Amino acid sequence: MLAAFDFWQFCNDYGNAASVVGLLITIAGFAVTWLRQRTIRRAAEDAQRQTAEVLGKIALQALAGDVDQAIRYIGEARSSGQGGQWLRASDKFYEARLVLMRLVGNPQLAATEATGVQFAIQHLIVVGRMIEMEKRDKSATRRFPEPSINKLDEVVQTLGGIRSRLTNAVLEVPHG
Repeated sequence: MLAAFDFWQFCNDYGNAASVVGLLITIAGFAVTWLRQRTIRRAAEDAQRQTAEVLGKIALQALAGDVDQAIRYIGEARSSGQGGQWLRASDKFYEARLVLMRLVGNPQLAATEATGVQFAIQHLIVVGRMIEMEKRDKSATRRFPEPSINKLDEVVQTLGGIRSRLTNAVLEVPHG
């Protein structure tokens, strides 16, 4: 019976010590887990921020591509009009207007740029109407009148300024 008593005494003494050590290990494990969780959360937040930056740059590049496309259509329309190819010029102005209409509500554009795009659309409408008149008039000149060329130059200059800002924004290195 004495052996059973000694056994229980041994279990009590070392069991209490083991419980205390287990508690200390649990507390240390909780602290390590909590610190790791904070590190993981920070890494996830950084990844989200970096993803948002990349998506913003992609949006700027897509917008710049649309601006380039509009400039290209205007250039093709101008060349066609200078050559007296009024149908092709009309088609290219229509395509340019469609591209510019997509840009008007783009949140990546500054307010002044959006206004400039709206004015560009209005200029293209005016020049487009002039082309329609040229298509109907068989004795029309085979070239754009000077006021139309000036309007197109203003439109291309406005779009070129937007394109320049977008290019700089895409190439900008974020701080931090």
